[in-house]
Amino acid sequence: MNILAALKQAETKLKKQADKVRQQLDAVRTARKILGREVAAQR
Repeated sequence: MNILAALKQAETKLKKQADKVRQQLDAVRTARKILGREVAAQR
């Protein structure tokens, strides 16, 4: 495998990982917003 092909393959793999991390981050942010509203509503 030549260097350019290996780099492209690594880039594709990292992009997929970044997409998964973005989705997880969005889920955490959403949960934080929901929990923040629930705490505020209980006060």
